[in-house]
Amino acid sequence: MRGSATIYQFEYNIDRGINVPALKAISVIAERNQNTLITLTVVAPLEKWTGSADTKYRKMAKSFQLT
Repeated sequence: MRGSATIYQFEYNIDRGINVPALKAISVIAERNQNTLITLTVVAPLEKWTGSADTKYRKMAKSFQLT
């Protein structure tokens, strides 16, 4: 629960093939009024998910809430 809604959070890697850098993403999904899904997705190249950038991306995802 965040705010007044149940929040689902998924973290995953996206393999885009041999010559294209992989991506990493965090998607946060909430339901509003039992018929609307609201999402936030943070995506960046997998190699960028280190140190302070990793902290910032996770902070963005964690800040998601319905009001």
